[in-house]
Order: sequence, then structure tokens, then C-alpha cells
Amino acid sequence: MNYDNIIHEVEINGKIFKISPLPALLALRLDKKVVSIILPMFGEIGNLDQELQIGKMIQLLSNSLNAMSDQDFEKFVVDMLSTTIYMKDHSPPEQITKDKINSIFQSDIITIYKLIFEIMRYNKFSPFELVEGGGGMFKTFFSENLIMKAEEFGKKLGT
Repeated sequence: MNYDNIIHEVEINGKIFKISPLPALLALRLDKKVVSIILPMFGEIGNLDQELQIGKMIQLLSNSLNAMSDQDFEKFVVDMLSTTIYMKDHSPPEQITKDKINSIFQSDIITIYKLIFEIMRYNKFSPFELVEGGGGMFKTFFSENLIMKAEEFGKKLGT
């Protein structure tokens, strides 16, 4: 079997990763968690003609993530990254494991979140399939405009 066709290479913040498909049952368990995390935000999106309340959506996301124990969240991250390889410059590729996460992502936490987003998209998690199938609410939530609003909101919180 030629695995080159099923491996997805992505560059995030100057780091190169090769993503392979997650095993189906693991992907289902992770997809279930992702849906339970983002589901409360869909109610906030409501009518697409109304202005989105980014502060409320961030609060709902935060509440969903805080409902997970630290151990469950760590396992979620490790499981999500379990089929991904880090292509470190001038070094052999590294399988991302619990032990390697700290060295690969030290002082670069946002890259973990961006990589997890790519892994979910590549593995066709339910929210991404809803986007492809015309699920406008999820597409609107993750639109570039909304991401920019979230960044502005974060800057306001920092000041």
C-alpha cells in the first residue's frame, strides 16, 4: 500500500507535520468530545443575521473545556496527535507522543491548537463535514472574520 497518498503534510508556524488518519474508533471518540465542546456555541450563533457575540462564544468554549478534567484534556490532546509526525529540521522525523509534546511545542502552545484543528479537518470530524455539506453555522463560526474578532477580543482582555 502506498501511504504517501493518505498522509497530509502541513506547515504551521514554521514547523512541518505529517498527519496520518486516526484509527476509526479513536476518531469517533474524539469526534464525540469535539461535538460536546462546540455544541453549546451553536445556540449562541442563532440567527446568522444578528451580530455574533464573540465574548459569549469564548465563554461557552471555555466552560466546555473547563468541564473536562486536566487528565481528560491531556489524553484528548495526546490522542489527537497520536498519528502525527513532526518533521524537525536536520533531524529524523519524530512521532508525536506524550513525552515529545513538551519539547516540540515548548513556548509555542498555539501551534498545538492549530495542528489539532488541521487533524480534525483531515480526519473529517463531524463539524467539518457539516461545513462541506452546507452546515453554514459552523462555517460562520470559524470564518476568518470571526477568528479576527476573537483575536481582537483577546487583545482587549489583555489590556
